[in-house]
Amino acid sequence: PVQLVVEPGYGTDKTLQKLADAGVTVSPRYFKLLQRLTGRTTLKAGDYKITDQMSPMSLLEKISDGKVDPTQITVIEGWTFQRLRDALAKNPILIHDTKDLSQEQILKLVGSTHTHAEGLFYPATYDFITGDKESEILQRAYDKMQKELQVVWDNRDKTTSYKNPYELLIMASIIEKEAGTHEDRALISSVFNNRLQKGMKLQTDPSVIYGIKNYDGNIRKRDLLTDTPYNTYTRMGLPPTPIALPGKAALQAAALPDKTHYLYFVARGDKSSAFAQTLAEHNANVRKYQQNPNQPLTRLHEETMKPRGKMISFEGIDGAGKSTFMAWFVNELEHRLAKQHRSLIQTREPGGTPVGENIRNLLLNQSMLPTTEALLMFAARQELFSRVILPALTRGDWVVSDRFVDASFAYQGGGRGLTNHKLEQPNDWVLGDFHPDYTIIF
Repeated sequence: PVQLVVEPGYGTDKTLQKLADAGVTVSPRYFKLLQRLTGRTTLKAGDYKITDQMSPMSLLEKISDGKVDPTQITVIEGWTFQRLRDALAKNPILIHDTKDLSQEQILKLVGSTHTHAEGLFYPATYDFITGDKESEILQRAYDKMQKELQVVWDNRDKTTSYKNPYELLIMASIIEKEAGTHEDRALISSVFNNRLQKGMKLQTDPSVIYGIKNYDGNIRKRDLLTDTPYNTYTRMGLPPTPIALPGKAALQAAALPDKTHYLYFVARGDKSSAFAQTLAEHNANVRKYQQNPNQPLTRLHEETMKPRGKMISFEGIDGAGKSTFMAWFVNELEHRLAKQHRSLIQTREPGGTPVGENIRNLLLNQSMLPTTEALLMFAARQELFSRVILPALTRGDWVVSDRFVDASFAYQGGGRGLTNHKLEQPNDWVLGDFHPDYTIIF
């Protein structure tokens, strides 16, 4: 079909020329003859879908009677309210009467007492014709959401902890963003309802993302640690508003969660999720389905997240050029990380913390037994690792250290006559299975 837009004031000639430009040719002489014979001399403005199989008489009847074909706009489940506004603004045949209105003004226009528009407009396909207003579509979407929300509220499981329909709407918006399959919606709803009833934090990434300004597509540990009204890792209960426009299935799942004891879930990688009742079961699922530690963080596995940053250690004897190269390297890396909004932490061993620097002074200025020296080194490393290195890595930052583990095996091991076996035990105690991502040896 060809889309024909007849503007007010178009005559027969201009209308037929627009049809010809679109690839549908009608004889002007024959068409005008039909107009005179039938008395249909006035063509009405509007949007028409025309096919080349239509007879001239059918075409004339359609346009003279004003049998316009509605255009459609589809509002997708999971869109934000801003994305809905953007879609309306881009449509060329709507009257953009809400273009300069604030969110609060739009809500007042549709009759809402809320101050935040998110979640209040129903995702569906809406018909409209040329000359319809944005505000008319928003009104229909708002009214539809109020109707659907009331239905699910009236038929909800009364054991859920929602105090009002708006709280159910908030939960539905989270489910909409979390669920990858239809089957998972009610299960995810059960997880969140169980957590609420047990006084546990929801710990849902989509709500955190909603609260991040200038979200770049990656959620990092530092985002989970930065408190916002929408950070369900730092705050108890539901976020203050919905985070998206939920559809009917998400509303129903929020109202009627499955009866389970699940408290955790993690993405399998095929859009479905693996659910667990205990943290141990959840950790096993994370190991099974989240093998790649560098992939974006996924749902409800804060307890099992691995460090996201990188650590580089520089090792070598004095005078080998280590310090000079390290200074250049740090300067280059700092510039690169700044573009990623990451920081670079530079430290040294022994040292890097108040306790570590005191131990460094002892080691450099006091004579002591080899074992005493080694134990002091590991004490300094414990302070550095726990207070500086690990927090930096979990924030997503990078760490560069002037010497680390290898120095102990060289200086306290080979240099002071201690066996690797003796050094491995306290090292494992301090670091576990942690190793620098890269070690550069001079």
